[in-house]
Amino acid sequence: MQLMKSSNPMLNSDRIAKISREAGLTGASGTLSVRGTAGRFGILTGLCIFSAFGSVAMHLPYGLALLGMLAAAVSYWVAVFVPRLAQYLSPVYAVGEGMMLGLFSAYAETRFPGVVMIALVATLCDCAAMFFAFATGFIQATERLKSFLFISGIGLMITYFGVFILNLITGNNYLTMGDHSILSIGVSIFAVIVSSLFLILDFDNVLRAEGMADKKMEWFYGMGLLATVIWMYVEIVSLLVKLYGSSND
Repeated sequence: MQLMKSSNPMLNSDRIAKISREAGLTGASGTLSVRGTAGRFGILTGLCIFSAFGSVAMHLPYGLALLGMLAAAVSYWVAVFVPRLAQYLSPVYAVGEGMMLGLFSAYAETRFPGVVMIALVATLCDCAAMFFAFATGFIQATERLKSFLFISGIGLMITYFGVFILNLITGNNYLTMGDHSILSIGVSIFAVIVSSLFLILDFDNVLRAEGMADKKMEWFYGMGLLATVIWMYVEIVSLLVKLYGSSND
């Protein structure tokens, strides 16, 4: 059941508290707070947005964007296994993700003008709705929800990877933004729901970690929250493009 504590490996409060104790982080700089984590999340989000706009304005080559995405992936997983490095790696992650998101958004915008702004508004509204649902107790991080999201997250990961390999072999575009089938749209709707509900687990883990971990771990939690929001945004953009495409077919 420990795996069910959070399917986002960045946001397991029990694990972070244990790491803090083992590393001798006794809180000399203070302990983690919800407000502090929100502040770190805001800084990282700003870096990501600035990087995204910069990559579009400078017409960043696709190869450099891929390099940025690779740097973001490496930073993320190193921080997962060595959380105390998150204060240094989280800005790298945010900038790297922003580089790729800028080109991803620009591509979607060229296909359907206005889709990016709609996706941004939808992402903000989705985040606000999830926070309200968590704060009011309307949706709680129960063991049943954790189990559902854990299984769903693994299922989506396997599905995306399997379809990616299939597309490479066959030359098709199954489940991509160019696939406007009912099945593809259904998968995107499911992915949006799952990514949204992941925020409930993220909020719950940050709340339970308050006062338990060293203050430097706020960067770690801020990075995990940003990863979930980025996933949500990408899925929303993909869904909107598919819906626009199906209406024009």
